[in-house]
Amino acid sequence: MLYLRGRVSRVFRDGDKLSVWGADTLSGKKIELSCDLVVLGMAIVPNPATEALMRTLGIKTDSYGFITEAHYKLRPLETSVPGIYVAGTAQGPKDIPDSVAQGSGAASKVLALFSRKEPVLAKAEKR
Repeated sequence: MLYLRGRVSRVFRDGDKLSVWGADTLSGKKIELSCDLVVLGMAIVPNPATEALMRTLGIKTDSYGFITEAHYKLRPLETSVPGIYVAGTAQGPKDIPDSVAQGSGAASKVLALFSRKEPVLAKAEKR
């Protein structure tokens, strides 16, 4: 197993293998690898300003500073504050399709709120 810190310029299939072209950012040298599996990943941390905003709004965050949902199965887009929803990487590391799906779901919940003649928000859970 080989772990490299670098910048990948191209990943392509070469027969039964994957070829990776890029640069090792520690040594500055160009690299060309033949691999069975390639995992491209970057660290993600929430914006430091998010913590202060969430504290002001009374929205709960996890130990890393990402916004937590009201219930991970039953209310995955709702925060601890009624009428405020969470989507995408504000909740944690996500890929683009998941972020888009959550954004659409949150927008749908907001539209449902606006479609009522009088606003009806569930009371916040006490924890």
